[in-house]
Amino acid sequence: MKNLLNFSIILFLITIFGCDDNVEIDKRIAIKYKDTEQFSALSIHFDEVIEDSRCREGWFCIWQGRYRVSLIISDGEKQESYIVTNLPKSPVDTNTVNFEDYTIELISLNSSPGGDKQFDLEDYILELRITRDPN
Repeated sequence: MKNLLNFSIILFLITIFGCDDNVEIDKRIAIKYKDTEQFSALSIHFDEVIEDSRCREGWFCIWQGRYRVSLIISDGEKQESYIVTNLPKSPVDTNTVNFEDYTIELISLNSSPGGDKQFDLEDYILELRITRDPN
């Protein structure tokens, strides 16, 4: 009987505290071009490479270049499209998106070809940092 009571109390505590949506999150994810990643309640789709004027590996360039990509973020009820860039220069350009309780930050856009090879869109991998402050 005592074991049953202890088990019931433990189960009750797990139910109450184990399902808390108000936990802090700080996670990095990688998404391939045209893929969608699920994270918690979010669905993040790497939709398009709008611009990539970065210096290719092995080349000499005067400036580092920039890239801009399109993301589609949804939570099952709401869906929004965003453009993020590695060099935000104006209020319109940003490397961070706020969606519901989440902040999605652009970390990098990786692609492998260097030299004279052409970039294939399928080579792009977008790295994002997702955070959520429970407050």
